[in-house]
Amino acid sequence: MPGGVQMTATNIALNSLIALSIPIAQGQTVAGPRAVAGLAPVNASLYPSLAAAVTAAGDNGTILLPPGYNTTIASTVKISGTNVQLLCQNGSTITKNFRGTGLLVTGRNIVVDNCSITGAPSSSNSDDLQINGASDVRVSGGSYTNSGAQGGITIYRSSRVRVTGVSVFGGATFGIFAQDNLDEIEIDSNIVDTTSATVSQTLAIGVHTFAKEAYATHIKIHDNKIIQGGDDFCIEVGAFGGLRPTGIEVANNMCKAAATSTGMVSLASVSNGVMTGNIFDQNNQTITVEAFELAASNNITASANIQYGAPSKNIYGMSVNGSSNNVVSGNQLQGRIYLGGSTSAMANNYGNRITENQIQMQSDAKSQAAIWLQCNFTSANCNGNYIGGNRIIAASGVNSGIYLENDVCASATVDSTIVVGNHIGGYGAQAFSASACATNTVLVGNGAGGATPGTNGYTMFGTGAGGAFSVAAGATMTTVSTPAVTASSIITVTPNSAVGSILNLTCNSAIPIYQVVAINPGKSFAVKIGSAPVKDPACFTYSIVN
Repeated sequence: MPGGVQMTATNIALNSLIALSIPIAQGQTVAGPRAVAGLAPVNASLYPSLAAAVTAAGDNGTILLPPGYNTTIASTVKISGTNVQLLCQNGSTITKNFRGTGLLVTGRNIVVDNCSITGAPSSSNSDDLQINGASDVRVSGGSYTNSGAQGGITIYRSSRVRVTGVSVFGGATFGIFAQDNLDEIEIDSNIVDTTSATVSQTLAIGVHTFAKEAYATHIKIHDNKIIQGGDDFCIEVGAFGGLRPTGIEVANNMCKAAATSTGMVSLASVSNGVMTGNIFDQNNQTITVEAFELAASNNITASANIQYGAPSKNIYGMSVNGSSNNVVSGNQLQGRIYLGGSTSAMANNYGNRITENQIQMQSDAKSQAAIWLQCNFTSANCNGNYIGGNRIIAASGVNSGIYLENDVCASATVDSTIVVGNHIGGYGAQAFSASACATNTVLVGNGAGGATPGTNGYTMFGTGAGGAFSVAAGATMTTVSTPAVTASSIITVTPNSAVGSILNLTCNSAIPIYQVVAINPGKSFAVKIGSAPVKDPACFTYSIVN
């Protein structure tokens, strides 16, 4: 009834409910409100509107939407108090029939549990649930369907907020989105399906800084399941005018592409974070950026991420774009790893470690290096990168397993790159190649060849002025890549069956007839032998005097 709460039998029964608690194990920190215990709930069905029930509950109040409760709201319902809970029982629904925010949370220590909000999509700046200027908020369970232009759930200028176990369907620009002056935001265990989104470029989960000096710190996005129907990333965290987000964790999420998209995870202008255990089912769809992207980011560990279901022409796997001092390790990719710059402001790529990744280049991914370091802007610093222990299976016709490229030799530097212990199989022209001005490159124990590394082609070891290589069983010629060679170099080649342990293979004991037959200054020299070795490769050492 309007104006107050009658103590009916139904209402008395509802009084047995107490506030929703959040169990926290010893030593565990979880973003979300404290429990509000011992409060009799306000039965929303006894009030003329949901807004009236929220007003009646006031601070330290609980609003209950009982089973079968259905309400249509024509304006924003504000939850602006302290210690307030909105508890929606199964079968209760809220319908939003206007262009604007459905529920607006601006209070402190707020719970919104198991609520379902449905609204017609619109081009206006609207959302189903917005958390703005709030703290200690927990949104759990329920569903948010056909949200407006700003998404199902949005978070602005808030701290200690957790969104967990909700389902978001449709939307326009975002599924779950947070922006500006954020601290301790946790988005986990949700389902986001953007296949019915009303615009093509829909971001499933995003955290941005936009306003000048706006910040985002201690952000966790984990264990979400996403079906991405929009032409954007499944998850994106980045600075787009504000300060660099810091302390970012994107972990153990799953995304299935339902249409062309930019990729699964992008960390853009992020400092100090983790991208780990994410699984991207590309579902034979085209991606236009990378499955996993680090853009202008530093001190990020990207590990144990998986990409599968890529189409045969896919070249994109993971990029380290204008980013430095990152670790890319233990990922399983069906596209390249690219280190380079997309703009002059994102030119530097130094101090990165690319280790223990498994890269399978697709069958129609022609003329692409599986690991490609490209220094492509004036005065760019691309020094001190480490590429080690990666396993590459490259399709026939792929230009190179690993390629170091300096496009601006006059001012950019690709120096002191260590390429060690990589297994490179099924490559086309070369397993390794480098620009003439890629200096002080250390090449150690990189196995090259067919599907089984070291069985076809060549293997090399050395620093460019000397090293070891092999000619595989059944072959009579190979090319050894080294930027140290010049048109006037004196190259000495010596059979050496004792270097098998260095090259990670068994050398043939027979001594073949051999000669250097071609020099490509700054890139390589070719060696031809009189007869193909049988069973085991022929091994050699070489030295270069300039």
